[in-house]
Amino acid sequence: MKSNEKFERNPVAGFILILQLVAWFFTLSPLFSDFTGSDPAGNGMAQGYAFIFVTVPGMFFIFLTNFYLAFKKRLNKWCRVASAINFVGLLFLFLVVS
Repeated sequence: MKSNEKFERNPVAGFILILQLVAWFFTLSPLFSDFTGSDPAGNGMAQGYAFIFVTVPGMFFIFLTNFYLAFKKRLNKWCRVASAINFVGLLFLFLVVS
């Protein structure tokens, strides 16, 4: 099946996807950290700071850059699919965190 719509190679979209992978790594890292130690109050505070300073900015960055990938004209289909997968991942991460 052929389409008359021409897609151009967009290096900015590829760079954003790579940055999103790095942001996903940092965003998910506090969820897999071991905060069990000798001081329960300190562990809770460390987990709260990790959430505030790592998870929330990572989710915010991924959410905003997905708008670029989702609504940019003449972008490859795989970029739109990656954007949709990121939105679903953010939804699941929000459900896990809350």
